[in-house]
Amino acid sequence: MNAPKRTLAEDLLARAAEDWVSAAEVIDLVRTSGVTDPSDCRDLAVGLIARLLAEQLVSAGDIEGVEHWPWPLSTAEALLRIATEWASESDPFVMPGSIVWLNTTPRGQAIGESVWQRERGQ
Repeated sequence: MNAPKRTLAEDLLARAAEDWVSAAEVIDLVRTSGVTDPSDCRDLAVGLIARLLAEQLVSAGDIEGVEHWPWPLSTAEALLRIATEWASESDPFVMPGSIVWLNTTPRGQAIGESVWQRERGQ
């Protein structure tokens, strides 16, 4: 029996449950879903990040050494920062490490791990 297809949110949370996720990975995830226009990919990626931030499933921040440091910003401020920085890039397909690094919250981690368990048949 085939496992159910992941939603974009499930895919992002499953990835983030194993390691931090960069903006580059989010836009690539969106691109592989079938969206081809670069601006549309960026807009959908920002929207996906916005929803997961608003639902407190991920936190936005930077990586320093071996730690994720959440930004000391409200959800709205973090989203504005992400959208503004991404819109200022000449190419929507940004490099890993630019714009933002996402980390799961405990709830997001649980969802990401449940995706892996579902797919492993556990």
